[in-house]
Amino acid sequence: MALFQRATAVSVTVCGVFAVCMISISRAEQITWSENHSEQKHKSLDQTFSVELQDLLSWADNSANIHCSALAPDDNLAVRGVVARNFIPAKSVIISIPCKMALSVNAGQSSPLPDLVPEKLWKSLDASVQIALVLVREMKRGSESPWHVWIQSLPRRFNTLMHWNQQELDQLHMNSTTAEQDLLTRVRKQKEAVHASYRKLQRAPVATKWNLTLDELVWAVNVATSRPFSIPSHWTESIAESATPIVIGSLGLLGIMLFKLQSFSHWQNSKEIVACCRFVLAVSVLATAVRSLYQQIGVSTAALVPILDIINHSSTSSSQIEQTWLSNRFEAVIGRQIQQGHEIVHSYGDKPNEDFLQYYGFVEIENVHDAYTANLMQWVIQHFHAETGRVQAVEKSKAASKLLRQAQLTREGWSPDTMQALHKLLAAETHSPFDMLGSLESVKHYREAPAKGTADQAITQVYQVLYHVCQQIVASKPTTLVEDIASLQQAQDLEVQDQHHILALQFCIGKKELLQSCLWQYDPQQL
Repeated sequence: MALFQRATAVSVTVCGVFAVCMISISRAEQITWSENHSEQKHKSLDQTFSVELQDLLSWADNSANIHCSALAPDDNLAVRGVVARNFIPAKSVIISIPCKMALSVNAGQSSPLPDLVPEKLWKSLDASVQIALVLVREMKRGSESPWHVWIQSLPRRFNTLMHWNQQELDQLHMNSTTAEQDLLTRVRKQKEAVHASYRKLQRAPVATKWNLTLDELVWAVNVATSRPFSIPSHWTESIAESATPIVIGSLGLLGIMLFKLQSFSHWQNSKEIVACCRFVLAVSVLATAVRSLYQQIGVSTAALVPILDIINHSSTSSSQIEQTWLSNRFEAVIGRQIQQGHEIVHSYGDKPNEDFLQYYGFVEIENVHDAYTANLMQWVIQHFHAETGRVQAVEKSKAASKLLRQAQLTREGWSPDTMQALHKLLAAETHSPFDMLGSLESVKHYREAPAKGTADQAITQVYQVLYHVCQQIVASKPTTLVEDIASLQQAQDLEVQDQHHILALQFCIGKKELLQSCLWQYDPQQL
């Protein structure tokens, strides 16, 4: 009888855990999108598609087990995108995709193409090139690939900066300062890295087996850098999968203990079961803590996810990826209700227009996260003759030095931390370089200038530096903000087909608007 009771208890526990596993598998990772149709949306200007959007959506529903019936193509958009087919209530699932449909490469994983790309060569390649090779493999498979229709729907031409010639890059007017030239340096290094990877691959079997061309690799890298989504790494998912049934199963057994069911109290092995429950509960708490730590660290990998990648960008759209403990699908959940016919958008991240133009091929008008980067430390040393002791004291502080060497001017102005670091650099010798809270009180809220006549000499110099930096940069540009706006309007009226020229004008206007706002905001005359 004792053996039977013990077996019964163990069986109940195992069945409970198994049931929890089956229930949990139906859970999915949720990606929450929010849509704001009152804002102007800006999307990728990728062109030349061989598959119509409606055909892609039909393939997704009928062949790829991707549920996206809430989406409808709209030819009236500036570039192709999707709108709500019908009214969509808030928190509704608009896309559900099997995880196996994501093309991804985990950091540090072994070569998935060992016969074509040896392990040593694979490890030496950039992550974007690795994903690109996985994409090219599926492209070479043709109609045998489960991603064939989606691959055929991808653009064959991109407006990313990799494809701009030097004359077109000069139209960005990013040559005035070393900080501006960093963008052109990044573009040059990106091109060199792709060409270097191609040269390596030419010495591997993949070159002859696939007849891999440079154009194919560049195209695949463009896809990999312009359409990535962040998803949990496989080993993070394994931890999650282990934690879920343990936690829920332990809670269930703990509930039995707390309620003290009559049958439970008569079991001869109740002490052993209680001890087992305590052990399982301790393990579950540890697993939950580990999983929480991994989430905070942000263990994830980049992936190409069909259908999700056709949703256009808006920086004012708040999107959030929610990782559940067990998932075999991705679910896109709309943040708030969308009226029929309104475009569905989400944010590609809090990025300045440099990143969007370099990696995605578009510029977002009125990008709330756009920024202008300036090296204020260099400017102060060259033009305001900061004391050597002050410079050395600031440079010892890595945080303060970085704030000044990579200062960010946003739509809200220079950050309070940047102004504090600048004040520290310019403060009189009687002020301690690391005790600035009292003297900086009037510029903490930097959008409000100190009352006229109340600013000390260092605060006045802070405003003078910020004003003259922006003034000199604006003066160095070959065209003014007003001229650029007029040129863009003329190009749009004439329906100019040179997209690079239009993108350059949009980019310049965004940066010059930031610099102009600095001149209005930090005019020393207001002190």
